[in-house]
Amino acid sequence: MIDKGNDCLMMVDGTNYAIAEHGRSFYSHKFKRSVLRYEIELSILTGDVCWVSGPYEAGTWPDIKIFRDSLMSHLEKEERVETDDGYIGEHPKWIKYPKGFANLEETECVQQRCRSCQETVKRQLKQFGVLKQRYRHDINMHAEVFRACAVLTQLAINDCDKFFPCGYDDHYNPNPNPNPNPNPNPNHSRGEKRRGSFSGEDNDGKSDD
Repeated sequence: MIDKGNDCLMMVDGTNYAIAEHGRSFYSHKFKRSVLRYEIELSILTGDVCWVSGPYEAGTWPDIKIFRDSLMSHLEKEERVETDDGYIGEHPKWIKYPKGFANLEETECVQQRCRSCQETVKRQLKQFGVLKQRYRHDINMHAEVFRACAVLTQLAINDCDKFFPCGYDDHYNPNPNPNPNPNPNPNHSRGEKRRGSFSGEDNDGKSDD
């Protein structure tokens, strides 16, 4: 994943998929039915699918609880992620969201573009009939089905469905350096830091619209 120095590299959200009735722990009051919930993270700069976690029972696992159970422990020091207000309990240490008290007003426009990109990916996932319709097969196979659809979506992104750039810059510098040239050797540039990008990461956890 490309890292140009922002403290937020990813945007995070939950996505829900209807299943046959499976009891109270799966019941979503929002959708009035049994639901499996996954967490999906995208690269802010490229729109690539970087991480998925799930499935979780929607009735007992809100988005923020899934985040605490999975991705949060994998974030680096002073790294945060862009979210909606469903993750407010971890603001500002781990997440940023537009209405947060520590959020800069000038970043709200690009944050809206981030959310639009996230919603686009979730819509693309639901173009697959097995995810769009109520799932009535073996519930233990749903995670494999979802991950297969996520990989196919990422392959489409790689091939031709690139998203519009967010132009994201969060103006965050936890350790400001007054030296304009921190590299003591002018003959060697620092180079661009990169983190490994991967699709369909399985957190062995159980995270919409």
